Amino acid sequence: MPHIIVKLWPGKSAQQKQALSDAIAQSVMDHLGYSEDAISIGFDEVAPEAWDDQVVKSEILGKWPNLLKQPGYIEWRRDAGARPRRLSRQTAGHDVCCRRDR
Repeated sequence: MPHIIVKLWPGKSAQQKQALSDAIAQSVMDHLGYSEDAISIGFDEVAPEAWDDQVVKSEILGKWPNLLKQPGYIEWRRDAGARPRRLSRQTAGHDVCCRRDR
């Protein structure tokens, strides 16, 4: 404990993943006080075309109140009763939305 899963698009090298894993583990040890042997870290690669179904709906929108860092490609207005929603994929001419349009 803790067990941490990083979900990301395919394409990062084993070296990049190892470097991130090392940094996450060190941060967990520094900030939460766990020993290295108590920490497990995994990587789940999710294809871009499956990201909304496999990550956004269940892991982001489904757990929005528990997110301490929200992504910039989700719009959330603090209006009464407002719910988070995915921004358009056509923002700024990119295939994937990369900024908040407010």
